[in-house]
Amino acid sequence: MNMTGQRRRVRYEGNVVLWQGGDRIEADQVDIDRAEQTLSARGNVRSQFVEQSNGKKPSSPVYTLIRAPEFFYSDKTRTGRYTGGAVMVRAGLEVRAAELRGVFAVKDGSTELQTAYADGQAHIVQSAPDRTRSGSAEHAEYTVAEGKVVLTGGSPEFVDSARGSTRGRELTWFADNDRLLVEGQENQPAVSRILRK
Repeated sequence: MNMTGQRRRVRYEGNVVLWQGGDRIEADQVDIDRAEQTLSARGNVRSQFVEQSNGKKPSSPVYTLIRAPEFFYSDKTRTGRYTGGAVMVRAGLEVRAAELRGVFAVKDGSTELQTAYADGQAHIVQSAPDRTRSGSAEHAEYTVAEGKVVLTGGSPEFVDSARGSTRGRELTWFADNDRLLVEGQENQPAVSRILRK
C-alpha cells in the first residue's frame, strides 16, 4: 500500500481485496483518489454487489458479479466502467461485451445496479431448465427494475430455443414477463423464424 497527497491518493498492489458490507472488489492493483472520489482497478478485476430483495417475502439476496481487465468508478456520477472485455452475471442473466458501463444506486448501505450498458459485440443469455433465450447486437441496454433489455446496432437478433428467432432494427425484450417488441426498418422489415412443435 502507498499513500500520497496527504493520504488522499491510495494505491494497493498485489491480490487486492476491498469490501464494504457485502460489496467486494478484487484486482491486481487498485487506486483510490479521495479528493476526486474515484476508484480504478487493473488486472483480473472482479466485483460483487449484493442487493436485498424488495419483495414482501424474505428471500435470498441478489448478487451481481462482474469481471474485466480494467474498472473505473466515479462516486460523483455513481457510474462504473469495465473495459477490455467484460462479463456480468446477475440473477440467471449473463452479459458479455467489449465494454460494460453500470449506473449504480446506494440503498440501505448496499450498492444496487440500476442500468447496464454493453457496447461492442454485446451478447446476453438467460438460461432456464426448459429453454435458453439470447440476444446479440452491437449495443445493449439492461434496465434492472423493468427486467428490460434493448438491443440496437449491427444486426440485433433474439433467439428463444423454444420459440425461434427474430431480427430487427431494434429489439426490446422484457426478461421478467417473456415479451418481445420488434422494430424493423422501412427497406428491411423485421424477420422472425417460429419453431413449430
